[in-house]
Amino acid sequence: MSHRSGHEHLRVTAVFRGQHTRIIIMSTFPYSLSSPLELTGYDDHLSFVFHPGMLFDSVRKWWSPHGQRPSPHEGLDLCLLQVPGRIPKPLPANSPVLAGAPGRVAAVIPDFLGQSVIISHGLDQRGSKEWISLLAHIDPHPDIEEGLLLESSQEIGRTRTFAKPWGMLCHLHLSLGLLQTPKNYDLTWPELTKRNRVHFIDPLPLLPISSMVWDDSPEWFAFFKQQA
Repeated sequence: MSHRSGHEHLRVTAVFRGQHTRIIIMSTFPYSLSSPLELTGYDDHLSFVFHPGMLFDSVRKWWSPHGQRPSPHEGLDLCLLQVPGRIPKPLPANSPVLAGAPGRVAAVIPDFLGQSVIISHGLDQRGSKEWISLLAHIDPHPDIEEGLLLESSQEIGRTRTFAKPWGMLCHLHLSLGLLQTPKNYDLTWPELTKRNRVHFIDPLPLLPISSMVWDDSPEWFAFFKQQA
């Protein structure tokens, strides 16, 4: 496994005429991002372990059947936990999911594995685009409705289990980006994957977590088969 450390410039990724283009943006996320998961009871030295396919912009699938994603990953999949000296363990189902920064519930939409909560965090520095975060594949609490004001680290739902045919481990998908059409939240996941209206950035450098990458290898596939 390889460790990830250090910060990088915030970047957005857009797709134009079939070409994958990176664009440097001047705006920065206006808040310190807190952990989107409550993980009390774990060792203080807890780390997240990522298969390359769980990382932002990856085109790899980390689940079964293995291969390529239909489009680059729009965010980060928080899935595997590790304490020193032990093998990684999948994120438990029913783990509390938290707002990573103060904001307002913009929408709750269905996704492929559950529900996604879209949170508005206000306009960017120029006032022309809107910062949003998206927490996906969860069971939102019944009171999480459009317009609800949220504090940082406020619980909005729980992680969930997935049916066996998906070959998927319990995980939380986190996206962060700039909505190009502020206050227009009629978003769907098929539209989000096209990246026409949201320019996503990598949330990992902003998260207060330790992490390492489990390189794509036969050992990963053997581990995954045992866990799924």
